[in-house]
Order: sequence, then C-alpha cells, then structure tokens
Amino acid sequence: MTFGERIKEARKRAGLTQAELAERIGTTMQNISQYERSIRSPRIGTIKRIAEALNVPVMQIWDDLPLQEGHEDGKRQKQRERIMSTYDNLTDAAQDRLVSYADDLAANPSNIRSDNK
Repeated sequence: MTFGERIKEARKRAGLTQAELAERIGTTMQNISQYERSIRSPRIGTIKRIAEALNVPVMQIWDDLPLQEGHEDGKRQKQRERIMSTYDNLTDAAQDRLVSYADDLAANPSNIRSDNK
C-alpha cells in the first residue's frame, strides 16, 4: 500500500472528506488529493498533523512514504526513518519543540532546496 493509499484509507475510516481533513490540518483539499494520489509528499510536520487529525500513529501512514524521484536517495530515506523513529520516542513537549525547530528551519529561504521553492 502506498503512502497516499494509507492516508486515504485512514481518512475514510475516520469518516472525513478531503475537504474536512484539509480544514483540520490547515491546508487545501487539493493538497490532500495530491498526497492521496502520491503526487506530492507532505513535510514531516504535516504528516504529524494528518496522523493527529485521523487519530492514527504517524508510522501507520508514514511507513511506505515513496521516495521523490530525483530528490532523495537511500541516505535521505534512512534519515527520514531515523527522524520519525526519534520523533515517536519523544515526549509530546519535545515533539512540539522538534516540529517548531523544523518549521523555523523551513521559514529561512536559504534552507530550502531550489526545487521546492
């Protein structure tokens, strides 16, 4: 099952439409549609918000997150898995701090890859 299929399945089990899920996590219905069709991969903070909105563990939907062709290699995938494993072991307060730190990094344009602008 793909990452997108996992989101869609969890969303349907939660009885939510794409629009309702989008509203709960502060994004657009178009983004949810793209995530579910595995056209676009959300950031880690978005994955956490999706999991919380759907009341599922992060790893339930993260497990098969596809590599973005041309953007990631095996090392990047391992780093993602390490980050998520570490994240899952943190307290709620520490998870919030980690997400805040990631958001701060992402807010600085010099930290964003040119292919993501």
